[in-house]
Amino acid sequence: MRKKRCSPVGDGHGCELCRSLSIQCGLDDPYSVSSPSTGLHGTTMQTSREVFHDLVLLYFRFIHNVIHTMIHEASFMHQFKEGTASMIHIYAMCALAARFSDDPVFHGIARGSRGSIYISEAVRLFQQSIITPSLESMQGLILIGYYYGGEGDGKAKHIYTGLARLHAETLSLWEIPK
Repeated sequence: MRKKRCSPVGDGHGCELCRSLSIQCGLDDPYSVSSPSTGLHGTTMQTSREVFHDLVLLYFRFIHNVIHTMIHEASFMHQFKEGTASMIHIYAMCALAARFSDDPVFHGIARGSRGSIYISEAVRLFQQSIITPSLESMQGLILIGYYYGGEGDGKAKHIYTGLARLHAETLSLWEIPK
């Protein structure tokens, strides 16, 4: 982006100069991550672009058209392919869909526990933009709320969906022409 060569940092995520300038580094692949969150007995999970892709497809297959249709699937998948999809959405979708996956990455992890590492990352990413209402943040909050509702945590569900409502009110979404 800067028209200068990036030199990788030891951890494989970007380069030192881009980090110091707080800009996206050309060396980063947004879908090749090792989640810094711990959620399954203090372990981290390697998540590749392929695992994200498979989980997002499972989300659209089993959850999206059943519970809600607030995200246009074709547009989202195009953004995913281009690397511009919201990581909050991706992590929340993965949290909701992980229980349906037969991917070997989940070997030995109970189906009901698989989403915890993804939801932790979705919440962490959302917290960085909690006071910046947007359609993206509102949709992410709804997804996070649905995850907690499915886990039987009604209080967390109501908090996140309430925050989504506040973001929608702040954006005056009812005034946007259709």
